[in-house]
Amino acid sequence: MWSVLRRKDFLGYKFRRQHVIDGYILDFYCPKLKLAVEIDGGIHQRQIQADKERQAIIETHGIKFFRINSEEVENSIVLVMEKLKKRTVQLK
Repeated sequence: MWSVLRRKDFLGYKFRRQHVIDGYILDFYCPKLKLAVEIDGGIHQRQIQADKERQAIIETHGIKFFRINSEEVENSIVLVMEKLKKRTVQLK
C-alpha cells in the first residue's frame, strides 16, 4: 500500500508513513485531508476497545479514519484503493 501512497502517487496527496499523534502511531496519514489510514490485522480483533479509545483520542484533532482489513490489502489492493478514493472525495 505504501508504494501507492508515497511520493504523491495517490490523487496527488502526500501521505506519511507511521505518523505519530498524541503518542499513537498511525499506519498512514494525509495532513491535507486530515485522514488516517489504518490497516487492521488479526491483533485488532483482540483489542477492539483499545482501538476505539485510541481512535477517539486521535479524532479530537479533527482527524478522520479509513480502516481496512489487512486481508483486503493483501488480496485486492485495487479494490482498497478505490474505497480510499471514495473516502478522500468525501473529505474534500
